[in-house]
Amino acid sequence: MTATTPQTQMRDPFTEVDLQRRELLAERIAGSLRAAIIDGRLQPGTRLTETDLAQRLGVSRVPLREAFRVLEAEGIVSIQPHRGVTISPLSRKEMLELFEVREMIETKAAELLAVHRDPAVMRALQTMGDEMRVAVEAGDLDAYYRLAAAFHDALVAGSGNGILGRLHAQIRLQLRRYQMVMSGVPDSPAQSILEHDALLACIRQGRADDAGQLAREHIRALVRRFRAIDEKAPDPAHRQARTEDDPR
Repeated sequence: MTATTPQTQMRDPFTEVDLQRRELLAERIAGSLRAAIIDGRLQPGTRLTETDLAQRLGVSRVPLREAFRVLEAEGIVSIQPHRGVTISPLSRKEMLELFEVREMIETKAAELLAVHRDPAVMRALQTMGDEMRVAVEAGDLDAYYRLAAAFHDALVAGSGNGILGRLHAQIRLQLRRYQMVMSGVPDSPAQSILEHDALLACIRQGRADDAGQLAREHIRALVRRFRAIDEKAPDPAHRQARTEDDPR
């Protein structure tokens, strides 16, 4: 008696190619919409109409709907039955919650990096720290802010924990929607550089608890500056980041 094996179902290679193309198109559409939402060309609360967007972007509704689902997973839009797709409103409460999560992620990342102390990561962080100092001395604040963001990204990536990295990228993406709100918060690049230097020194010396505490305090200092300006003289940008159920 001969054993029989279940017949394997052959995949249609053409169908797979079409699926990959559709996924790539959906990613490109999501990227375009995401950029427009983050830079303010599409305002919070705006309803996104499938027919209109499909015509403007020159695409069909299928990849557009897939792009909407990507953005919904990122918290950038909300999809409701019979009401369609709406850009999520800015919320002061949400922004502070995002910073709380970012604080937890970067605190743990600093602790892990202080344990591993990967030489390549340490060199990269030191280089970025040096370049930040040069940028501030030259008055190039745009370069400083780009480097500061890269420093924090490299810190988390260097922790060796991929899940922390993915969560951090998600939180950073959502916080970019609040960049106009945070632009009114006073900053001290020179002080931030000192904080980065102290953090890097703790990591280099393997002082995990101290590194975590410095990373935590670095984020909390930013939140305190936001709270101070928000409570004293909130401007329209800050008022936009409030909701009716969170009026302060």
